[in-house]
Amino acid sequence: MDSNGELARAHADLWKHLFGFLPSAALNCLIELGVPDLIQNHGKPMTVSEIVGELSITNPIKTCCLGSMMDILAHSGFLSREAKGVEDEDIAYSLTTASRLLLKDEPLNLRQFVFYLLGKILAGPWPLLGQWLKNDTPTVFETCYGIPFWELATKSDFGPLFNEAMAVDSRLIGEILVNECKAAFEGLASIVDVAGGTGTLATIIAKNFPTIKCKVFDLPHVVAGLQNNKNLEFIGGDMFEEIPHVHVALLKNILHDWSDEKCIMILKKCKEAISEGEEKSGKVMVIEMVKREDDTVDYQLVRVRLAMDVHMTSCVNGMERNEKEWAHLFFAAGFTTYKITPMSGLISLIELFP
Repeated sequence: MDSNGELARAHADLWKHLFGFLPSAALNCLIELGVPDLIQNHGKPMTVSEIVGELSITNPIKTCCLGSMMDILAHSGFLSREAKGVEDEDIAYSLTTASRLLLKDEPLNLRQFVFYLLGKILAGPWPLLGQWLKNDTPTVFETCYGIPFWELATKSDFGPLFNEAMAVDSRLIGEILVNECKAAFEGLASIVDVAGGTGTLATIIAKNFPTIKCKVFDLPHVVAGLQNNKNLEFIGGDMFEEIPHVHVALLKNILHDWSDEKCIMILKKCKEAISEGEEKSGKVMVIEMVKREDDTVDYQLVRVRLAMDVHMTSCVNGMERNEKEWAHLFFAAGFTTYKITPMSGLISLIELFP
């Protein structure tokens, strides 16, 4: 080290990384306590003393800790912090656009997605990353639990939580999709949402484009008991075996779950589905993240994409991909052309043509 100042900065930087988990822990805690809803219902910014009064928290140490968690989230921009006076107890907190996504009554709220990602099951494997990198187990998830991610998702209470998390994510992405990519749906006769879960995205498409016949295709246990309607049909099956014949096959955040080999298998099944039905001019619509060389322009998005890559590779042996990596899959599966349309936020719509 060149100086005491450099040494001190390095020490502080280390501490920053060591406690990097605490903003997520604070976020999870405040949602469990219903703090965003308390602030919303209060109608104006709330002080910590007002919040602990509503929560019936009387221990001064716990009150202090809650205040520190509020400050952590305010520092990251998740809450807004303003001074109402000169004393610490005069600091009041209000919601931002991001924290409004955690309100129970917000139609596009992501509460279940937060509980899924920050819950005990997904948090459990992370301390074992080093052990996993040196052992022969396929995923860190299996290192922790002894079974693959997808098996646990079908044999425990984790499955419903996973489905609910994917549903709320699809609800938000679906609204962006139909507002920003309307042209991609023009003239479509039928569409199948492959591995479409409980049908949230397909329902949004059916509502916004009532002339399109929508199908949801997922494993039988996922769609069991779900009711069809005049414009929406649920079909059980395995995407690695056969996909129902339609005009368009839709894959939202599916391919990043799988290796290149598995992705090519899925895409080939999609190509068969759009080539053998009544419509011969079909396409595949892929909604995924596309890593870009200019990602460094937005530091926060870079962090999210890097974190997602670690999550996908270590938990399910999937990955996030750049355009070159996506193109390799598309051409290997037999598609001749593709078109990428960036959408607001992290994702893009990729249209594949036979």
